[in-house]
Amino acid sequence: MIDQIIEVSDLSPIALSELQKQLLRLGYYKGSVDGIFGKQTGQAFAEWKEDNYLKDHTLIGPDSWAKLKGQSGQVTAIDWQDFNCKISKYFSVREVTNADRRRIPQRDDIRSNVLLLAKELDKIRDDWGSAIGVTSWYRPEPINRAVGGARNSQHITGRAADIYPVQGNIFEFQKWLDARWDKALGYGAKKGFCHVDLRTGKIRWNY
Repeated sequence: MIDQIIEVSDLSPIALSELQKQLLRLGYYKGSVDGIFGKQTGQAFAEWKEDNYLKDHTLIGPDSWAKLKGQSGQVTAIDWQDFNCKISKYFSVREVTNADRRRIPQRDDIRSNVLLLAKELDKIRDDWGSAIGVTSWYRPEPINRAVGGARNSQHITGRAADIYPVQGNIFEFQKWLDARWDKALGYGAKKGFCHVDLRTGKIRWNY
């Protein structure tokens, strides 16, 4: 379908629809497959190229197109039964589940949410400059009830994690997160964690 190197924004509607479909399959794109180039399509493609160590994030050619179509979906490529299996640059199934097999996500939509959050946590880890620990990530409803979580907790969908700096002061970490995190943040430093989730906007609350 693509026989030359061109800007992604210059693809035909048919080619753009196929690109969106492939990026959706791999968990990078969450919009409509409509063949219309927009910010979300451009960002998804750029993230895919960055994750695959490919340069020129706005360009697509025969090689990158073949690689994109040939890749297995991230959701199915991960062995969720293996606690040591990496789900992102820094995080593994172990962090997602607290090494508890009852917490292994079974649904693809929840697994996709986990992978989206993992990418954001990787960015936090890179920017902070040292290891980030996780006290709680995915919690199925029975476990969420057992630990006293909110009925509509984002942990139930895999879109939230309670994190802390392995090195450094957690109150300084919380202040640092507050300044850079443009999504939901719960101030839990007094209890040993900072809650982050994927809801957009500077939602803030105390534990």
